Amino acid sequence: MSSFDPTTDEALVYGLPLKARCLVAQAGETEKNCFLVGSLSLREENELHLIEVKEDTGRDHLDVACTGHFSHPKVEIWHIAPSPSDPLLLYTCYNTGQNEFRASLWRIDDQTLVETSQLAHSETIKCVLWHPVEDEEESRMVLSLDDNTIKLWDIEAGGSSAKETGTITLGELQRLTTGCWNPNNTNEVVAANDTRVQGWDLRSLKETFSIPKAHSHFVRDLDYNPNKLYLIATGGDDCYVKFWDTRKSQEPLKVVKGHSHWVWNVEYNKFRDQLVLSSSTDSSVNLWKIATLSSSSEPLGIDDYRDPADTAGREDYLIKSYDVHEESVYSVAWGCYEASPYVFASLSYDGRVVINQVPEEEIARIQDEM
Repeated sequence: MSSFDPTTDEALVYGLPLKARCLVAQAGETEKNCFLVGSLSLREENELHLIEVKEDTGRDHLDVACTGHFSHPKVEIWHIAPSPSDPLLLYTCYNTGQNEFRASLWRIDDQTLVETSQLAHSETIKCVLWHPVEDEEESRMVLSLDDNTIKLWDIEAGGSSAKETGTITLGELQRLTTGCWNPNNTNEVVAANDTRVQGWDLRSLKETFSIPKAHSHFVRDLDYNPNKLYLIATGGDDCYVKFWDTRKSQEPLKVVKGHSHWVWNVEYNKFRDQLVLSSSTDSSVNLWKIATLSSSSEPLGIDDYRDPADTAGREDYLIKSYDVHEESVYSVAWGCYEASPYVFASLSYDGRVVINQVPEEEIARIQDEM
């Protein structure tokens, strides 16, 4: 167990014994901040670790402990997708060792991962996306993406089987990398396709919007603002993080640059959407405040952005750049515990997980603005 003291700003560190690239918050766990981390070894049996961030009642310090250590009986975990409603269910996308990439649904049973079903693709599966609504029925719907196909699935109760209910085919020359289900309009998914970003209607299976040149180089990641209907953030190999209104996609609303190499991850805070994280192969993690494009005190559903003249007192800036990692930072994630919304984790390729918290002075400033 390690501890973090916000008064000294010293990070809390948890180390895996193997190389790793995948870290996500355990979305179905809403009573505490927990993260899942998967290893990426070619020669050794891979592992999935469940780590819990414990916070004392006075918020004087944080502790971290491994509460689950599971053998992953496949090779190279490239993606983890936990259920938004059941903390015991998760997908992993993995390389079987024969250069075949598959996705399996697992149930955590004590200290064992039990495989319940697989998703069938003929190409490399890049990621799995659960229906974002935290509802027992809806959360059985998932999307899976390979190089040029998006598939919609209905997962049977218990996860024992998966029925394909729709397919979007982009063509053999396409190269999808990642996607995000729109949390404010669950009929829409957005996907990164080389330097392009595209939206798709899951009812008609038709394109809803396209940003042909979102970045000058590869788009690595994207995320929807959890409270703004048309706002997305993207990160790419051009070192930029960009913010877009998908209705007016000719130009980004805002562009920030705080990295010197590829931006591998970008993620909104689920509860404080003015807070955005980005991570990079330059070994850094950046914490941004993008207040002018946040919901702030506006009610959910308000989708018109304020004129700059009406944003007095609201600023956009880099809160802090964290340089505690020694290798490329491939994953960053906010915790899912609403009572403690300022905790986040990052993972570098050497298996080093770093737990941090938004600086106390920034938390106080946000609370004063609410």
